[in-house]
Amino acid sequence: MARHRLDSIHDFTRRAQNARITCENPDCGHVTEASAVLMMGDLGPTRARWPIERLEEKMRCSRCGHLGAAIAPCEIKF
Repeated sequence: MARHRLDSIHDFTRRAQNARITCENPDCGHVTEASAVLMMGDLGPTRARWPIERLEEKMRCSRCGHLGAAIAPCEIKF
């Protein structure tokens, strides 16, 4: 089985993966799963191809407001 690099939200959608977003604030640690397809639509064609590291710096936690998150692929749950 081949391994594929998932370097952007665009790559997540191509490989049928959602995004697990974890707040990097140690006092919060809020975790949410988001549809990569919907994220791609919200981000637009240019930002959907940004490296994940760049998006992680710009993500803000909806619970505590902390700037910075960890984004990882996760399986789509039906």
